[in-house]
Amino acid sequence: MVIRRDFKRRARRQKDLFFRLIETAEAIILVRDVEGRIILYNPYTERILGYPLSEMRGKDWFSTFVPEMEQARDARNVLPGAS
Repeated sequence: MVIRRDFKRRARRQKDLFFRLIETAEAIILVRDVEGRIILYNPYTERILGYPLSEMRGKDWFSTFVPEMEQARDARNVLPGAS
């Protein structure tokens, strides 16, 4: 029981640290699911993009943020399976 409790406490601390780092990083951090939909981004990314996460969650990041005229060129570099 003590080992499990210690493990849970350490895991919780690591998770808290991870989220504090994301929240305070002066870098663009955007997390998407396997289909390219936005799951999470940090406040810095929100400031740079100009859109709150609440409006962007679930949207396809590529078609939302890459200009249409550049999508065909960039798709093969950033989208899995694109050619």
